Amino acid sequence: MIRLEFGVVKLAYLVLKQMLRWWFKVLSMSEERYPRICYNQLVVTDQLARNIEKYNWVSLLKRKLVQLGYAEIWEAQSPELLKNKMDEILSTYEIQLIVEDYHRLESSSYCTLYKELKPKHKTENMKSNTSNYILLAGPI
Repeated sequence: MIRLEFGVVKLAYLVLKQMLRWWFKVLSMSEERYPRICYNQLVVTDQLARNIEKYNWVSLLKRKLVQLGYAEIWEAQSPELLKNKMDEILSTYEIQLIVEDYHRLESSSYCTLYKELKPKHKTENMKSNTSNYILLAGPI
C-alpha cells in the first residue's frame, strides 16, 4: 500500500535490473574469461535434474524471462537482442509488480480506507523537485 502511495516499485524490480545488466556483461565477454566460464557451467547445471534453482541465478533469470513472456531472449543468448529488449522487459515487469500491488490492495482487509484511494504510480508530488516538509504537532 505504501509503495502505491509513494510510486515506488518493489525491490524485485531492481534485482531483475541488476541481473539483466550482469547477464548482458557476461554474454558480451569472451569464452575464456572466468565469469563467462562460470556462467556456461551454470547454464549446463540448469539442464540437470539435480539443479537447485534457489542456488542458481541463471535458473532464476530463465524462469523470470519465461514468466514475463521473453523466452526467446533466453534461448537466443544474444547480447544484442538483450540490449534491445532490456527496457521492454523491465517495463513489463514493473507493470506486473504494480498490478500485483493493486490486487493486494483490493483484497486487503486491513484498512478499508486504502480501497477508496486511487494512487497513481508516479504522482506529480514525487516528480517535483521541491522539498516536502512535515509539520509536527507537539514535542519530539
